[in-house]
Amino acid sequence: MWSLLNSKTFKTLSTNPRLWRRTVTTKSLIYRKFGQPINELQIIEEDIPNPIDKQVLIKILRAPVNPMDVSIIQGIYPFRPKILPAIGGGEFVGEILKVGELVMNLNEGDLIIPLRMHLGSWTTYKLAEEEEVYKIPKYSDLKEAATIGANTCAAYRLLKGFVNLKPGDSIIQNGANGFVGQTVHKLCKLWGIKSLGVIRDRPDAGVLKLAMERLGATVVLTDKEIDTTDVYETNCLLKPKLALNCTGGEMAESIARHLDKCGIMVTYAGVSGKPFKISALPSLILNEQRFTGFWITKWIEENLGSPHQVRMMNELIRLLETNQLETPPVEIIPFDDFKEAFAKRDGSCKRFMLDMTVDEDVKWIGERLRPLVPLGHCSNFGGKKAVKKSDKK
Repeated sequence: MWSLLNSKTFKTLSTNPRLWRRTVTTKSLIYRKFGQPINELQIIEEDIPNPIDKQVLIKILRAPVNPMDVSIIQGIYPFRPKILPAIGGGEFVGEILKVGELVMNLNEGDLIIPLRMHLGSWTTYKLAEEEEVYKIPKYSDLKEAATIGANTCAAYRLLKGFVNLKPGDSIIQNGANGFVGQTVHKLCKLWGIKSLGVIRDRPDAGVLKLAMERLGATVVLTDKEIDTTDVYETNCLLKPKLALNCTGGEMAESIARHLDKCGIMVTYAGVSGKPFKISALPSLILNEQRFTGFWITKWIEENLGSPHQVRMMNELIRLLETNQLETPPVEIIPFDDFKEAFAKRDGSCKRFMLDMTVDEDVKWIGERLRPLVPLGHCSNFGGKKAVKKSDKK
């Protein structure tokens, strides 16, 4: 595991009171006004002081670039930062470098992920409150750990929070190839639930179907096939008790038509921007179906530290420890090359993750000004430094 605390340089600076820094210089990716990320984002440097009370100082290791993060910067997401400029990003995995004097359950060297959304993760170092982060196993895969906070938690809550699903039950979802959709298929397979995925018709639909089925989907159909295929008899599926909608429009109406009696459809996004219609007589009256919405950000804020959240995190961490929680593929991009991620994102469905551990210079500032300490590859932090004559004294 990459670890700043394993380095001799860091141990020297952190254990010697005369050398311990009063601040650490961090690089942050900020935006001063709403707009397109590739135009508005810029890197700035600023100093972060020592943590106090229940604060922890975190070295950010990896931070995903999610569609939600982009929508926030564009100003079209329901959540907006109260003050600009703001640091972009929400999810991350990091390592604790220093703890405040009142911190009880975290220690230097612990690997952590955020419990709260929108803490501002596109930065190399940050301060957070103890209650805002969650300790994970020390040797967790960084890529998998970095995506638990929003997308994986959303998939978990969608499957656990609305219907008491049992092994053999079925669910149906549109946007099945999205990050949440893929995670839903993965969790369904682990829990013995049959999952029917719906994707938009496209030239490479066959390839995408196979990829989704390898991930855990029971069957994947296009939006043109779903209403013309006898999918339940062919695949021995029960009518779905749960429908998950992230698109809106006709695809939402389509999966609603497949709901079982007394089934529930949950809308957690609306990427098409289009409304959808529900027929009152068959759906609401005769079949007693229910339609509701879900916002993972709101759920986390309302359940911070609750038994529901603790149980969810413990279960997801166990899956992470046993390598059962494989997330969809992402491309890792060095933090300083962030524009590459947003340039590529405009024309592709790829997911990206910023790497804050590549070719970084760390500035430690204490009673004596320390020289730049280059970060070596992986855990080899620091190296030999020239000793000035004045320092020999």
